[in-house]
Amino acid sequence: MSDVEVKPLPKDLYDRAKKLNVTKIYLEFSGGSDEGHMHVRLEQSLNTGRSVRDNVGIWYSPKVEKLEQDVMDWMETTWHYGGGGDGRDYGDDLTYDLVENTVSTSSWHYERQDTDLGEEILLIEREEEMPTALDLLEEILGMTEPLKDQLASADYERFREICAKTADLREGTEV
Repeated sequence: MSDVEVKPLPKDLYDRAKKLNVTKIYLEFSGGSDEGHMHVRLEQSLNTGRSVRDNVGIWYSPKVEKLEQDVMDWMETTWHYGGGGDGRDYGDDLTYDLVENTVSTSSWHYERQDTDLGEEILLIEREEEMPTALDLLEEILGMTEPLKDQLASADYERFREICAKTADLREGTEV
C-alpha cells in the first residue's frame, strides 16, 4: 500500500492532457536518505493502440513540456515528500490513467541482502621490516659481534626459542 495519498487531478491539467493525447500521468516519489525526489512522466497515445513513454520523439512539444512542468508544480505543492529514512531506497508511484479514469498506487523499496563469501586470514602490511627480538637485544647490549657468533649452535637455537616465546607472551599469545 502506498504511503502517498491520492489527490484529485485539477480539471485544467486533465483537460490540457486530454487535448495533447496524454493517456497516463505518472507521479513518482522516491527517498530513503533524508532527501525526497519527485518525478513526472507523461505517456501519449499514437492513435494506433501503442503509446510513447517519457515524451520521446515527435510527440514531445513545447505544450507537452509546459504541461509536464505544470504537473510537477502541482505535485510539489500538493505533496510534501521529505524522503527521510535509514539509507535504503524506497518510493511511491501514482499513475493517473486518463483513458480508464482510474488512479493506481504502488510502493516499492530495496532491501540489503547479504551473501556470506567465506573468510580469509587478515594480513597487515608493514611499512618497514621490523627487527627481531634478537636484533633488538644485540642493539640494546651494544654488541659489536652478533650473538650467533658467540654461542654454540644448540645454545643459540635455545636462546632464539626463548626470545620468540617472550615476544609471543608480550603480544598476548599463549605459548
